[in-house]
Amino acid sequence: MASIAEPTQGKNHDAAVVRDDCVVVVDGATPLESIGTADAASVRALSHAVAAAIADCDSLDPVTRFLEAATKVQTDDGASAVAAAVWRDGDQLIGAAVGDCVVAVQTVDGTVRALFDHVLGALDATAVEKMYERDGGPHRDDASDLLATNRRLLNTAEGYGAFGPPGLQPHHVQRASWPARDVVAVLVCSDGFWRALDTYALFDDERELLQHATNGLAEVVAAIRRVEAADHDGRLHPRISTADDVTAVLLTQPTPPPLHLAQYNIARLNHPVGHPATQGFVDLIDETNARAQASPGFVWRHGIDTRDTDDAPYDDKFITVNASIWETVEHLRDFAYKGFHRDVFRRRKEWMNDSAAVMWWTPAGTTPTLQACMARLAFHDRYGSSPYAFQTGQQYPVMAIEAEGDNSLRMWLDGRIVGHASLDGHCEIDDSTPLLREALLDAVEVVLRDRGLIPPITQRTTAPT
Repeated sequence: MASIAEPTQGKNHDAAVVRDDCVVVVDGATPLESIGTADAASVRALSHAVAAAIADCDSLDPVTRFLEAATKVQTDDGASAVAAAVWRDGDQLIGAAVGDCVVAVQTVDGTVRALFDHVLGALDATAVEKMYERDGGPHRDDASDLLATNRRLLNTAEGYGAFGPPGLQPHHVQRASWPARDVVAVLVCSDGFWRALDTYALFDDERELLQHATNGLAEVVAAIRRVEAADHDGRLHPRISTADDVTAVLLTQPTPPPLHLAQYNIARLNHPVGHPATQGFVDLIDETNARAQASPGFVWRHGIDTRDTDDAPYDDKFITVNASIWETVEHLRDFAYKGFHRDVFRRRKEWMNDSAAVMWWTPAGTTPTLQACMARLAFHDRYGSSPYAFQTGQQYPVMAIEAEGDNSLRMWLDGRIVGHASLDGHCEIDDSTPLLREALLDAVEVVLRDRGLIPPITQRTTAPT
């Protein structure tokens, strides 16, 4: 999580509450002289009161939560505030906004939905147009009557909603929900931050803004301030106020790692290495490996040499093994079933009587140990094909397991985190499929074997088929 709050010229009308169970951002506004008497201190007090009232409300329903908060913070001095907030309701993320504070949520499919009241923006646009229509502006006095008219629409049926004055109505509360597991990033911000997109056009769309916000909120704010300094009179970017308070809170979830395809295959020779009947196979090993490493999409190959029986992973010295990683299924398929390797593969019965293979997705940049490869094949022997261990031509949801620190793992399934496990065997799975738990626990055992904490695999659980 990242957050930033930067007042302009000491105003600091914004407020924020960041808790484990919710995030609230509030933007306060001083009234026009014709509407109220509230000063900056009164507006700040209202903003903080609104933030606390929303955060403290027990209701998980967005309309109820905002309306209950509104009844607790009513004022009669003209001060007002708009707000945006997010919180969890079971497996759902709830977002709500009143006025031009914003909740923007990006999901795993890359889409971004932004919640805010478009009515307030449309009303302000009419005032901005009035300010700049004479001599290129800005002439705030020209728009004073229109601004006052617009502000009197606060908490009316045809206007926009705000906290402070009574009358906030359900339709003023913009709200939405998302499955929490689908959410990649959440931005809760005041309109001073959202100006980067809708006023200054620093980014093409909401998605690009969130991307830059993820890289650093401070950089976005710095870009906003540079524009405001260079365009202090608003002629390039017409607006009611030259600058505004900026408050933003960004919540992010880990994104799926880029993946490569790992494959492990074994075969049982008819005769041991060194036997004349096996020599034809042995003579082809170096060229086959060289062609693999020169093939498009090749990433890595385990360096085990089948000709060295002292290095054999299984007790059965007749078993030969091969492990490699490829960028995609297509790259592996093109190498295995075309050209030189295809011709060698067609001759396999000259040298081998049984074989078995397994594939799985692995985070790019990681390479499996032989014990990890053997474990995947053993898992496939026991449970059959699954997202954790499958074979050529089979399609399953994309699963990957990656390290989460030194002593825990997390499981991804179709771009979502569905499980966590620690090396002490504690496992949490966000899915009703028992096989996912078994897969995650199997991955834990692999780490323990690699660290020498449990005995290694030395035999096949079933004969190759």
